[in-house]
Amino acid sequence: MSGTAVNGATGDPPSPWGAILGLLFIAVGTGGIKPCVAAFGGDQINEDDAKLVETYFAAFYFSINAGSFVSTIVTPKLRADVACFGREDCYPLAFGIPGLLMLTALLLFVAGRRMYVVRKPDRNVTVDFAGAVRMSVAHKWKQWRGRSGIIRHTYWLDAARKRYGEDFIDDIKVALSVMWLFVPLPIFWALFDQSGSRWTVQATQMKTFDMGPLGEFRPDQMQAVNSLLILLFIPLFEKIVYPTARRMGIKAKPLGRMSLGMLLCSLSFVVAAMVQLSIDHARVVPTPSTNESALVRIISVLDTDVNVTWAATLGDTELAIGNATNATYALAATSGATDYINTYVGDGTDVSIFWETASGAGEIVLPVAASAVRCLVLFNDQDTVQSMAVDELFDRSQSGQSVVDARIEVINVAPSAGSEIVVTSSMDDDFQCVVPFRNSSAYVDGSIISGKQKLYVTNSTALPAMISDEIKFADGTDYVVVVADAAAQPNADVGVRVSVFAATTGAHVSIAWQLPQYAILTAGEVLFSITGLEFAFSQAPSSMKAILQAAWLLTVACGSLIVIIVAESKLIASQVGEFFFFAALQLLVTIIFFFMGKFYKYKTPGASAATATAATGAALPSDDTMSDLLLTRSTHSGDAGYLRVEG
Repeated sequence: MSGTAVNGATGDPPSPWGAILGLLFIAVGTGGIKPCVAAFGGDQINEDDAKLVETYFAAFYFSINAGSFVSTIVTPKLRADVACFGREDCYPLAFGIPGLLMLTALLLFVAGRRMYVVRKPDRNVTVDFAGAVRMSVAHKWKQWRGRSGIIRHTYWLDAARKRYGEDFIDDIKVALSVMWLFVPLPIFWALFDQSGSRWTVQATQMKTFDMGPLGEFRPDQMQAVNSLLILLFIPLFEKIVYPTARRMGIKAKPLGRMSLGMLLCSLSFVVAAMVQLSIDHARVVPTPSTNESALVRIISVLDTDVNVTWAATLGDTELAIGNATNATYALAATSGATDYINTYVGDGTDVSIFWETASGAGEIVLPVAASAVRCLVLFNDQDTVQSMAVDELFDRSQSGQSVVDARIEVINVAPSAGSEIVVTSSMDDDFQCVVPFRNSSAYVDGSIISGKQKLYVTNSTALPAMISDEIKFADGTDYVVVVADAAAQPNADVGVRVSVFAATTGAHVSIAWQLPQYAILTAGEVLFSITGLEFAFSQAPSSMKAILQAAWLLTVACGSLIVIIVAESKLIASQVGEFFFFAALQLLVTIIFFFMGKFYKYKTPGASAATATAATGAALPSDDTMSDLLLTRSTHSGDAGYLRVEG
């Protein structure tokens, strides 16, 4: 992915094959690593020591999130704050450094291979597991169809005992009884994974802050909070929370801990919905105070200071924003502007606006309709003061644009630029506005990536590229960008300048308000995920440990699929509604999982699969009734027996 991220490596425009190939390699690689790494680590310790197993999985999860924390902090900085290969960003570096670190980790892992405990399997467990299940399902299907000569077994898996061995089939029974408990778990991951998608989108709508020498805090860096809190919460729970609970007589079983974690996950989405409500209500869009009034804003890009005055015959005029005490406003040269002025216009009227500079004065008659929002620009044209009026259309609902998009309206009042100008961005390759002289673009066509960037202004004739100063476009905010002639430019060949004015207020709620939802979700993750990994390992027969770890990871993949289905279906119009929907769904699933766990009988360390089938069978559906699961073989060859205990 690092190589194909280089400009031109996959053609112009870039082909997606590089990203697809990289993601394919990642999928294959993680598919081989993740199901085995936890089980392999568990093999290095004595699994009969329950406390040691618990400590191992806590340390394992701690190391994962230590890497995640560094990645979510450093990678966005490498991507956005480093320039390479002729671009203002550097995706090759953002992909390349993690790749090199992964290679280093692999070399270190291989170097210690002589010190590892390696339990070589005597069979291909994955293939035999699939084969035994397939054979048993096929046998059951023939039985259902009434085929003659089909032997009826007590358990549907018993049909594969002769081919795959009694011990192996008993191990599969135990594994399936645990997998049955995994069925509701994808909903947790459907919510948790949104901390890196929906919650990041929410962060882009919020007010960020400057970290000084480290630069601007970026919304996607908020994901690092989860990893940081994990690093803090793991020792907190292991050393304080769990011991305190035990001293108070609270003996939470693993499935009980997981249920509490799921409940906290649901609560975190309620908090996220409340934050989203605050964001939606914080966006300020200029709106006339009544149906019989209008808003007018005056922008001056003249080379000199100017005073503008409203005609006294208009009646009451007041600023919607600001503290002006009269109807005369002093505007500075090149970038002066009033706030939006609310004025009564009845069914529509012409508003007289008088301007005065050190060298002259004049009157502008501006037609204004009720409920309108208009912008009047004063500019120079051949040493005379000219004006241009633009209707401000801020509505995003008709265009389907998100409230998180920064948008630009470009007004061209630069006579020297010729018949039209082309405005592009140093950061957003997809942004381009073509605007004729004395015209403007529309906000609906002006979506631009938020962040610090420069604007380039060119035309089709002799105007060289004019580069603006660095401008910070905030999430969810609309901007008026005025391109006008420059009387005194350092570069005399470039005779235009760019002035930028915020028209709406977008990101107003501080991104710090996301901290409570991250804290609640992270506490739920500690209770759910670490306990779940430990549960899957400790309850699995030796031959099934990697299988159950793979099944655990499958719940993560299914959770991501659920998010995609809900998001793409667009059944829920608002983000607030979607957050509340997922919170309610998780609450329902938590209740179901809690009662499923009530029927589960825990396996004790060191037991074999024979008694484990009885011990865990209450959670696994059988051929006919749930009670069938309590039946098992009393004797068979294999490891030392399991004990059936109540918890």
